[in-house]
Amino acid sequence: MPDWSDNGFYLILGLLAFWLPVLGYGWSLRNRAALLTAEEALLREELE
Repeated sequence: MPDWSDNGFYLILGLLAFWLPVLGYGWSLRNRAALLTAEEALLREELE
C-alpha cells in the first residue's frame, strides 16, 4: 500500500498546476466578454 503522506505534496502541486491556468483562462474569457458587451452597447448607441 502506498504511503500517501509522501505523495500529498505532489498531488496538491499537480492540482494547482492544472487548475490555476484553467481558472486564469476562464477569468480572461469573462473579461473579454465584458469588454465586447460594453463595445457592443457603444456601437448600438452610435447607430441610433
